[in-house]
Amino acid sequence: MKNPEAPAPPWAELGPERAAEFPKHLQERFEGRKFHDVDPPDFLDYEGAEILLIGAEAGIEELGIRLDPQRETLETAEIFNDLRMEKSEH
Repeated sequence: MKNPEAPAPPWAELGPERAAEFPKHLQERFEGRKFHDVDPPDFLDYEGAEILLIGAEAGIEELGIRLDPQRETLETAEIFNDLRMEKSEH
């Protein structure tokens, strides 16, 4: 989660007019840092919240997690429901 009060290059942020305005109890969690993990997930409830995603390499075993990927097709993709789109049109 990006700290909306931390400076960033213009190309890497929404800008002050569109930045999230977190309540004091969430903003304090940054403790002056530029980023914080998305915990609590309440950060995601605010318009303008910016998330930094960092991809993992193929060998994720070193992270100590196990992924169980499932094949997603046009027929099973929930994105169409989420965006309220008709699958037949896209």
